[in-house]
Amino acid sequence: MSPLLSSCAVCGTPTTSRCSGCATAGGPSIFFCSPEHQKLVWHYHKFVCREKSARFVVPPFSDEELRRFEGVADVEFPAESVYRTSQAAG
Repeated sequence: MSPLLSSCAVCGTPTTSRCSGCATAGGPSIFFCSPEHQKLVWHYHKFVCREKSARFVVPPFSDEELRRFEGVADVEFPAESVYRTSQAAG
């Protein structure tokens, strides 16, 4: 079986490196291209990682909320903005 290919949650680089905490717990498939990128967002990711990931459930959304999400689903933002935000929080 070939490894699952996805993209880094921080920069979008193709990678097969899934967060081991989430993988072990059977949670969402969150991928990072490097340990540095995983550490970069750990402040936020830790809330849904490991045993918490198995309990992670998306709340039900209204039709209006779904339409709003669909309207911004393809909006791109520079990875640098995530880096600056996490640096300020760290």
